[in-house]
Amino acid sequence: MDKSFPPLPVSRVPVRDLPFKRLVFLTDSLELGKSGVGDVTRHLAAELSRRGHYVLLLSINDRSYHSETPFFESLDEGRIRLGRFSNALPWKSRAPIIRRLITEFQPDLISLQFVCYGYETRGLTFFINPWIQRLLEGFTTQIMFHELWIGQNLDATFKERVFKWLQSQAVLALLRRIQPKMVHASNPTYVDILHDFGISAKCLPLPSAISIAPMKDQEWFYQHVATNQTNLTAINRSEYWLFGFFGTLHPIWPPEPFLSYVRQAAEQSGKVPIFCAIGHLGAGEPLWDRLSQEHGTWSKWVKFGVQPEQRVSQFFQEIDYGVATTPWQIIGKSSSAVTMLEHGVPVIVNRSVQFRSGAEYTVSPDPLLIRMDSSLPQVLLQGRSRGVPQERTPSVASQFLEDCFGGLKEKT
Repeated sequence: MDKSFPPLPVSRVPVRDLPFKRLVFLTDSLELGKSGVGDVTRHLAAELSRRGHYVLLLSINDRSYHSETPFFESLDEGRIRLGRFSNALPWKSRAPIIRRLITEFQPDLISLQFVCYGYETRGLTFFINPWIQRLLEGFTTQIMFHELWIGQNLDATFKERVFKWLQSQAVLALLRRIQPKMVHASNPTYVDILHDFGISAKCLPLPSAISIAPMKDQEWFYQHVATNQTNLTAINRSEYWLFGFFGTLHPIWPPEPFLSYVRQAAEQSGKVPIFCAIGHLGAGEPLWDRLSQEHGTWSKWVKFGVQPEQRVSQFFQEIDYGVATTPWQIIGKSSSAVTMLEHGVPVIVNRSVQFRSGAEYTVSPDPLLIRMDSSLPQVLLQGRSRGVPQERTPSVASQFLEDCFGGLKEKT
């Protein structure tokens, strides 16, 4: 662990005349494998560094880092500087340190990666707004909305509608304070909602959360499945359907009629479904355990837990279908779904909500996305071919630079 960052290379050319930029990314957390926002931001930072840009990557409200002493680390030969600040450290103590780091770095742009619940447990950032303003003041800013606020769907409860108003007012107050040069959102539905509030925004797809592993490694996968009382092997693989979940399982995710459709198709095909979860299930773990008990007679349920990034990629290369727990209308905000699609996995989306904006589309009409309806059994019986694995981070990085700076000569 570095106690301080090494100096940047010195150039006789003024920084702002160089094609390479100094970029600061602020997130709530940078805990690997636990924060989807942190994971995708790390991948974007790595791609920008590869192109020759310098990146300061800071988690400024990190609930997964518990020391009151900030953690510093230099990556990619010093082109990426990473710092983590625990939420246990009072803002009046951490804000001056973060501000000093930013000021010494002299960024061309600060990117605020925003999820309201990441900065305040109830998603109300009124108290946090002045501190964020202090960090950004005097610098060109971009904000990326990974999420907006709850209660936007038509069937929202009264409590959710109240919190929608409070959270939206907090976000609007933040935007008035920081006056960002560019506003991005992770999916077109959020862009529409922001436009409804008079905010000009563009859609920026999420970058990768998991790099695509160059080679398959089946042995560890089959060994793990075998320890969970299944007979799956590489030899009898065709007798099974593997459905994969990645990361947090939302407790409100509806298992029906999805499971009934899968069971119907399994009975017709003679295949045995295996539902696999990799990563942190989070608050949805009790739901997973209950479903595994209720449906264990006709299907198998296997938890892989947290695994290294390479194994997560290999997991995606083994499963037949991914299952997204995010609603269809905002599927673009799901780093889990994005990662599965990048690995060429067909992804079943069995949740749908109606938003007031009426947006009924996704970030891109990916042919691998399967919007569940009563035809799902037939879709499974016919089969859906996998796509060619391809990471989207390079294209996201290019759009990010184009939207924020216009054309740049980039290192290749």
